[in-house]
Amino acid sequence: MSLSFTEKLGVLQEVAEFMGKNSDILKKVGFDADARGKDQKAKNDTVISANEKQESLKSQLHEQTKLVNSSMRDAYINNRDGGKY
Repeated sequence: MSLSFTEKLGVLQEVAEFMGKNSDILKKVGFDADARGKDQKAKNDTVISANEKQESLKSQLHEQTKLVNSSMRDAYINNRDGGKY
């Protein structure tokens, strides 16, 4: 079973949070948790921002599709029945 987008993002956010909370312990084993955690948080923020933009574009596309369909229906019906003039 694969994870959903939201689940994956949640895991990534938990990883960044874990590194921040456990940086002292991780440093002792040679892992630069501060740098890696900041890097992960920046990547997560990029994902969140890109997703928000994508959702906005989807909404705009949905509205534009309604307009196209309505316009096509109006143009086709007016042409088919000789117009409503």
